[in-house]
Amino acid sequence: MLIVFRADSATHIGTGHIMRCMTLATALREQGATCIFICRNHPNNIIALVQKKGFRVYELPRGAEPTTAADLGVPQQVDAAQTKQIIESLEATPDWLVVDHYGIDKAWEQQLRPVVKQIFVIDDLANRFHDCDVLLDQNYTHRWDRYVGLVPPHCCQLLGPEYALLRSEFIAAREKLERQGRPPFDPRKVLVFFGGMDPQNYTTRALQILREIGDFAPEVVIGGANPHRAEVESQMQYFPEGQLHIQTDQMPDIMLRCSWYLGSGGSITWERMCLGLTGIVVVTSDNQIEFCEALWEKGFHKLCFHLSFCAVLEFFNQMIKDKSGFERLGKRCEFVDAKGCYRSAKIISYS
Repeated sequence: MLIVFRADSATHIGTGHIMRCMTLATALREQGATCIFICRNHPNNIIALVQKKGFRVYELPRGAEPTTAADLGVPQQVDAAQTKQIIESLEATPDWLVVDHYGIDKAWEQQLRPVVKQIFVIDDLANRFHDCDVLLDQNYTHRWDRYVGLVPPHCCQLLGPEYALLRSEFIAAREKLERQGRPPFDPRKVLVFFGGMDPQNYTTRALQILREIGDFAPEVVIGGANPHRAEVESQMQYFPEGQLHIQTDQMPDIMLRCSWYLGSGGSITWERMCLGLTGIVVVTSDNQIEFCEALWEKGFHKLCFHLSFCAVLEFFNQMIKDKSGFERLGKRCEFVDAKGCYRSAKIISYS
């Protein structure tokens, strides 16, 4: 089985699209599929990481630098034509084309339809039409009918955290958590993560706030292409017992060492919930608003639209005051079971 992935990474696109596609590709490769990637050569991309994981990558020529998460860098029809040319050059017709990009919609997909057997779209915005056979949206929502009219009637919709694309390491970490439980509660141990790129530099601001509040030993995670790496490294000198992790593969172990979370929404939501880690979620992009609000209303985390000293201090004091209540909240988060990637891979493999 041949599967082609079309996804990008850049400062304002982030790394999440590529990362979740690699997770799915890894699960499919374990089942015998050949997976290749088509990515545009934007500045601050993580194509090298995709190649390091053993996937062949066809690079599209660099266009304008993306200024939003939905920016392809070239007109959509140009991107479709360039992608189609690469696919037509392959030795076999792809069984699936997996598309994960906010800048791609039905018009692009229709151009690629003649050169692939089936199309699988990963989306979480529900704001545009798609021509696809399967659509996956792993987000928690109040509106389970939100893709009605946006996809063809025959499209199989995989909706909700049941299909969250988590790496296999999270399954092992979940099993470890179920056997051993969490380490003793330690309010000093906080996971700080605002995405691989964090173009707005929330990480530095979060560390400054923690310094103002008290003594912490944060586990801080950033991507290798984070443009503010030097500032983050400078802040870490004030946390002698803290650790900075750059482009790490050890996120499950890091999460199990932490007692609470301070960071953004996105795919990490399902990773930390799988391991019972809750805390403060700061909305850093519009696509995070709906599902982060839905989870907030159900009491799974505290939601902030602006990262501020007062918001963090209030949460921290509440957490210390009601430690048992906070731990029960983390336990509730564990409804995400980490097996969504294999459910999705199975559907691809047997369709």
